Amino acid sequence: MKNLKPKTLQLNSTTKTLSATFYTEQLPDGEEALYNNLQAISPTDLIIIAIKHSGTGGGKDHYHVIMKKADRNGSFNVKSCLNKLHIHFRPIEDKALLANHGIETTGNFSSCLSYILHQSYSAQRQHKKTYSISNLISNISTDEIKGILEGYSPTSSKLTADDMIDAARNAGYNLSDFEKMLDEMNIKGLTQSMETKMRNAYYAGAEKVVREGRNVNRLCIFIRYDNKKDNLDAIEVAVKEALSEKNTIHIDGNRYETKSITPTTNAIIFVKPYYWSEIKNIVSKLNSTKVELLRSNSIFDLIDKKTIWSGEYIVYIYDLGKDYNVFPHCFDCSVKDGKLYCTATPSNIKDFKEPAEIRKKYDYFKERFNEAFSNYSNHSNAEFFEGIND
Repeated sequence: MKNLKPKTLQLNSTTKTLSATFYTEQLPDGEEALYNNLQAISPTDLIIIAIKHSGTGGGKDHYHVIMKKADRNGSFNVKSCLNKLHIHFRPIEDKALLANHGIETTGNFSSCLSYILHQSYSAQRQHKKTYSISNLISNISTDEIKGILEGYSPTSSKLTADDMIDAARNAGYNLSDFEKMLDEMNIKGLTQSMETKMRNAYYAGAEKVVREGRNVNRLCIFIRYDNKKDNLDAIEVAVKEALSEKNTIHIDGNRYETKSITPTTNAIIFVKPYYWSEIKNIVSKLNSTKVELLRSNSIFDLIDKKTIWSGEYIVYIYDLGKDYNVFPHCFDCSVKDGKLYCTATPSNIKDFKEPAEIRKKYDYFKERFNEAFSNYSNHSNAEFFEGIND
């Protein structure tokens, strides 16, 4: 079974397939220009399919465009093709969007089409609104689109139960995403019993990584703030921006806003961990230099029963007035003169497999933090609303 995983693309990349996700801001000439230019391109050159998704639950309307070269041996330049469709990603303003599945290869084209119609397994699990072929805009016929979707037909008849369980175990060992694995296997109508067996096999594979003691060059930063003079919002925004290119979850200790950690979570941001004594056991594992097995915690609903933490970044933002222990693997920092200032470095750097890599990660984080903090601090409400009554 051929397993094609989407890969992130750059604007100057050359590719055979492309999946782009974007908003109205990336359509300076409007969606009509997108559709007209799309349908003007010959399907003997590029096969292109687009759809608009309506924002739900406070989300924004957004677009998906997928395409592939008609000639299997051919390729195209990403930026040049997007320009033809009047889709414009701005290098600076859209940096986070580009890094977060803004442009990537499609992987299996029929699976990708099923995904943007929200007919895939993971979309159905998330109860996303399902779209039909009539919602698509394309330069190929409806019958041709149906033919592509047929490539997403169930393949479970070709796979034995052992095949599926082995694939799940391998995905766990590789710390891959479980839901994406199911999509890539093209399994429809998966029974609850088989899914449970696959999920158990997945965690068995991941737990093997834990037993092997696989190292992680994990950057841990404590950022102390003075509640009387420091701008907590600015610090929080700067941390989020610094990690915007990572698969990040944000946990606010006062509001209990949480999201489950998965083996593919790359970064965690803790803001004002309130019940420190209750979470200290799980935190000691979050800060370690190993891939760790985590179990559910009564205070923070970080995980569902158990999961694997293999992420490379964890940041704590906390009040100077609170008594927190900074762990030996962590950088102890504050904000001084508008910049991240390190007051203490990790005391046992030898525990890291690649100590030099930790310094590179810290410098990467600091540079992005300082830039975002400066941008936030330089835009006051007064400046933003200046001249509103003119």
